[in-house]
Amino acid sequence: MQHSAAASLECSDDVRLFKRLLEYTERLNSAQDLSSLARSAIQIIRGELDFESGVLFVIDPEERLLRSLDGSQAPLPLDAGVESGAAERGEAIDIPAVNAKRTPVGVLRLVNLARPLTREHRRFLSLLSAPLGLAIERAWFCRLLEERRRMDLEIRRLQDDLAQMEKLSLIGVLTSGLVHEVKNPLTILMAHSEMLKNETSLSPDLARRLAIIDFAAHRAMEVVNNFLNFSSRDDAARAPADVNEAILKTVELVAHDCRVHNIRVEKKLGDLPHLMVNIGQIQQVLLNLLKNAMDSIRDAKRPGTITVSSQFRSASNAARVEIKDDGPGVPAESRPRLFTPFFTTKPSGAGTGLGLSVCRRLIEMHGGRIGFEEGDAGGAIFWFEIPAAPQL
Repeated sequence: MQHSAAASLECSDDVRLFKRLLEYTERLNSAQDLSSLARSAIQIIRGELDFESGVLFVIDPEERLLRSLDGSQAPLPLDAGVESGAAERGEAIDIPAVNAKRTPVGVLRLVNLARPLTREHRRFLSLLSAPLGLAIERAWFCRLLEERRRMDLEIRRLQDDLAQMEKLSLIGVLTSGLVHEVKNPLTILMAHSEMLKNETSLSPDLARRLAIIDFAAHRAMEVVNNFLNFSSRDDAARAPADVNEAILKTVELVAHDCRVHNIRVEKKLGDLPHLMVNIGQIQQVLLNLLKNAMDSIRDAKRPGTITVSSQFRSASNAARVEIKDDGPGVPAESRPRLFTPFFTTKPSGAGTGLGLSVCRRLIEMHGGRIGFEEGDAGGAIFWFEIPAAPQL
């Protein structure tokens, strides 16, 4: 009779144990990622055992390492005895998590148990190892799928960016050809205007009108030459150049757009020595930073001001150029990635995300530095420095 009662009690304990295991399995499988799975596993075992802390490791079979899911622990060497079940290691106990093939895929390490493990505890941990291992494999597979999805999205975005770059390149070629075509009639117009100036029969009114035509033709030719100089191929040759003059010419390139969008450009240029630079590359950096400042102000849908300043800093023996705008500024979360290739804060299709990364490369090629600062009253300040004696 006593034997029958003991067997009945043991059977009842087994039923309760398996009910708990079913509930625990559902909780483990409901975890959406590896981090939440680790928290669920530790909470489950804390309900059965009394311990101080726990860490869930994933097994790296190639490196023979245990890697913690939350990165709180340094990788540990994989013990060959992990397949043998729960193993006590000083103040800690390692509980293997196995998959359907009984291959260990993870280890749950519990630290500072309040009391030694009983036979019932060991049985519970042994039975839990399979649901825990299957949950780890499932969460790991979901993580790989998510990473693959992000990679596919990034690849598609890069392909779209490259297609956009090809279109921009084609537009640049067509525009360059168009400017060349405009230059030819301008040359003829200027030549005839010069000849007409020498006509003695011109009335004062016609002479005044001719002067207006001549000024407009020379102004248009200056814009055309600025564009052609900027778009011409750079051979990376450096020569002494006036950076302030490059600033003035680049500002002229954007002057029309600034007037159309009610953007005022202020120039505060200090005395700079001639620097040994590729002036075409410096002008490319200036134009990119000016265009970004204009876009920022246009996004605010109000008039604005861009301030371009230059100064020579004797302490660093470098020329410093700053382009400041009073637009909405750059979001704090975007600032660390501003100079990362293909990163852009502009809407899709409005930018390639390459402008600032190219600027950084060009400035660093001159031995200089480029950076961003938040304006005192908002807005953005982009700056670069070029040493007077560049590192070659």
